[in-house]
Amino acid sequence: GGAATTSGFLLENATDVVQLHISPMIFGSGVSSFVLPEIELVKEAIYFDRFFFRPMGDTYMFVGELKQPVHA
Repeated sequence: GGAATTSGFLLENATDVVQLHISPMIFGSGVSSFVLPEIELVKEAIYFDRFFFRPMGDTYMFVGELKQPVHA
């Protein structure tokens, strides 16, 4: 689906869990994982109720349960 699909699910509150993989590499400007509108206030950010980091080899996986609704 890509960034637009993922972002659409987030904006429509159709996502319960987000998994992100964090690696000790930088791919330059890379490809965006999300395409979301800019926010003006911190309270407009996407929050996680619960989350954890799991080691996976030389990387980490972030697993977060989204706080609903994403946008008030």
